Amino acid sequence: MGTTRKPPTKKKPAARAPAEKKPAPAKKKPVAPAKKKPAPASTDESIYTLDQLVQRVGGADESGARALIRGLSDENLIAIGRRVATPRITTDGRRLYGVVLDTLARLTAAQRTSLPTVTNVRVAAAIGALAHGRTLHEQRESAMGLRGARKDVAVFDALGVRDRARALRAQLVEVLIDLLGERPEIDAAAGNVSTGAALATSLDNLLDLLESKVLDTDLRAELQPGSYAAAERASIRATAKDARRLDEIAAAVQGVAEVPQSEVDLWDGINLTLLARLVAAFERGHDRDHTIPRLSYLSLRSWTRRLKSPAPATPPNR
Repeated sequence: MGTTRKPPTKKKPAARAPAEKKPAPAKKKPVAPAKKKPAPASTDESIYTLDQLVQRVGGADESGARALIRGLSDENLIAIGRRVATPRITTDGRRLYGVVLDTLARLTAAQRTSLPTVTNVRVAAAIGALAHGRTLHEQRESAMGLRGARKDVAVFDALGVRDRARALRAQLVEVLIDLLGERPEIDAAAGNVSTGAALATSLDNLLDLLESKVLDTDLRAELQPGSYAAAERASIRATAKDARRLDEIAAAVQGVAEVPQSEVDLWDGINLTLLARLVAAFERGHDRDHTIPRLSYLSLRSWTRRLKSPAPATPPNR
């Protein structure tokens, strides 16, 4: 007799275990805001005026500044001063000396030992020299402008032409160096611009170099499409032509300006040398102690890139 099989009982599905709750993320401890480093002293040159700097050092004049520069004759310094217009020296000088005064006020006595030559007396003398150089320049420019007007040459903006020609020359030099690199022919074309004729020749030579080495080559593509187009080059040539008239204007007022150009150039050279040595002193100080800041040029940057210290023409006075 066969056995009847019971139908298999259906197993109830096992109840699912409740999903384990993920542990709530641990609350992060509030992080204290990082202490902000004190902002570096602003180098906005509008903060510092030369007259304010003179007041900050208790008054200063040019006496003693020349004695700080040993090993360079007046002829050396005049040659250096001819390279740069006085307003550019004044602009960077007042900014840098303002930064120096602020920095010295914050340094400890130990930090100052990393700047052995940057004394309060030296900085005050340098500020006095800068103020004296600016005054000489302004006196000469004012006298030349007034006397020139009396001689009916005011219709010809001599100072404007000179400044425009110098600006165009400086830009052409920078463009050529950027595209061609440092080359002797660029320095040769730039030349020495102590006269209006030399300034005009420099403009023409630099433009010739640009046309032959850049505009007529593949390097033209590295310039803005409209840069140095025919109209602009014609304008530069016209400025060069006007610059040649500067000698006529100078001859018309020869002996009238109270301050000779050589005196302005001398103090420009003194101020450039004092600035260069100050920047170098801070650079060496930074090498020893990184809390000492570096100083950097702005208006004088293109001058310092090609700066070559001339050998003394005469032995230093003992």
